Amino acid sequence: MLFVWNGINKTGVRLRWSRRRYVSKELCGNRGSLLVDRCSRMKASEPAKADPEARHGPACAREPPFTPDEKMPMRRIMIIGSAGSGKSMLARRLGAHLDLPVIHMDREVYWLAGWVQREATDRVAQVERIVAEDAWVFEGSYSSTYRLRQRRADLLIWLDPPLALRVYRVIRRCFRQRGQVRPDLAEGCTEQLRMLPGFLWFILSTHRASRRKAHSFFESTRLPKHRLASVAEVEVFFGSMSATSTSAEG
Repeated sequence: MLFVWNGINKTGVRLRWSRRRYVSKELCGNRGSLLVDRCSRMKASEPAKADPEARHGPACAREPPFTPDEKMPMRRIMIIGSAGSGKSMLARRLGAHLDLPVIHMDREVYWLAGWVQREATDRVAQVERIVAEDAWVFEGSYSSTYRLRQRRADLLIWLDPPLALRVYRVIRRCFRQRGQVRPDLAEGCTEQLRMLPGFLWFILSTHRASRRKAHSFFESTRLPKHRLASVAEVEVFFGSMSATSTSAEG
């Protein structure tokens, strides 16, 4: 970008200034010097350009590692994320590490025995009852209850791994645990291969909308929060919590 001075010196030569070229007093006189001073001030007042690499960083390090505050109560932890994101596993790890009760949305709120859906009004009542408790690690995606859960939460964790990883995990667990009831499901809700195609279609068809809702909530909430987008970030997060707990006990 060039800043042009339409002045003419004593020799009749048109002079031009760019912010990368210095115009001397000897060549332009006082008017040229004033022009340089003015453009220098303009350059100094320009906002610094954001560095995309510095802003986003590598794919697995978009945010600095989470360092829990030793004074943070962390008695109620809210975990959100779509199917296959690892919510149940992280909730169990945190519950065991922090000695907190673990609440699975699918087991305690959404499903009754034998894959029977609980009524919507009953689901909301169940969430209200759970969040009123003194301590919990509450995992589940059920977006219509985001605001209800955040009122009592001390910390929000959004698990946001790639779609391909989520699909792989869902297929793997279906084959590994077919005929069994997962710990995060109600009694009688066994893994069945015949249900897999429909569930995969649900994941693929709702991926964008589900992620958009989670992202909007994550950006708007004022809770202490962290987004974990890879297995590596989850391990860094859990490791930092373990280190903090150890130092606090020592």
